[in-house]
Amino acid sequence: IFNCVSRHLTFGDLMTVFFGISDPLRNLRRPLQEFVRDRVLRGDEPTGENIDRAVDSLLEEAAADITQICVCRFCL
Repeated sequence: IFNCVSRHLTFGDLMTVFFGISDPLRNLRRPLQEFVRDRVLRGDEPTGENIDRAVDSLLEEAAADITQICVCRFCL
C-alpha cells in the first residue's frame, strides 16, 4: 500500500492533506482500487466470500511478517 500511495502523492500533497485539504486524496482513488482488485482480491470479483478470503490471507501474511520481526528483534 505504501508503494501505491507514494507513487501518486508528493510530499507537498501530504502536507496539504495534513492541513485539512483533502483534494490530493482524489488522486489515490483509482490506484487504490486497482491495488485492491489486483493485489488483494487477485482479480476475483469483490463478493463477500472473496473479500473474507482476501482479508484472511492478508492477516496470515501480516502475522508471519510480525512474528519474523519479533523473532529477529529478540535474536539481537
